[in-house]
Amino acid sequence: GFGVTYKDYGIAYDMLGNSEKTLEYYNKALDNFKLAYGEEHNTVAGLYTSIGKTLSDQGRYLEAQDLIIKALKIREKILPPGHPDFISTYNNLAVTYQMTDKSHEAMEYYQKALELILAVYGENHHTAMTSFINIGILFCDIENYDEGFKYLSRALELAKNLFPEGNPNVAIVHRSFSECYFKQKKYNEALEHGEKADQIFQQFFPSNHPQRVYLQQFLGKIKLEQHLNKHN
Repeated sequence: GFGVTYKDYGIAYDMLGNSEKTLEYYNKALDNFKLAYGEEHNTVAGLYTSIGKTLSDQGRYLEAQDLIIKALKIREKILPPGHPDFISTYNNLAVTYQMTDKSHEAMEYYQKALELILAVYGENHHTAMTSFINIGILFCDIENYDEGFKYLSRALELAKNLFPEGNPNVAIVHRSFSECYFKQKKYNEALEHGEKADQIFQQFFPSNHPQRVYLQQFLGKIKLEQHLNKHN
């Protein structure tokens, strides 16, 4: 019915980066699915998660958290433990905790997602790579750099295995390394990984793509810090 159509429109607008329209259609789909299936249905839980992720993208982390917790409670009630659908719920919930400085809770849900990914897909899967990146960055955020680099190294190894021809995902791992080195004030290493990321992104994205714009700004920041620290 209309629910499916609205959801598809929501997904399309999400891919275009129009979060207002995404939310409009996801909410219309949610109303339709609730009427059709009632509240306690996996499709409804999936939409709560999608709406939560979109709110998260807008920086509305607490609103997102409420909806994703709602999704999690529904899924815990109706799905068997270890069901793959828990992965997106755990990951998206972790993001909301990470962005509101609740690193302990964020780590708990990122680790839950990773355990499930390894159980369902094994280690040689792109979702495992994303998990390694998430956990690596979180460790760097709480200044546990040794653990952070351990997870990022696993991510890089996996990314190179999965995408031997190069891929934006490999660039994302290099950028994550760069961000962690930057936090440590190791500007040479940060620049080295940042430039590797940039070379890969150039092969896949035009110069005005958000990934490249963000990275260019970040490289500028590294070079500035490098320059300032040389003259101290």
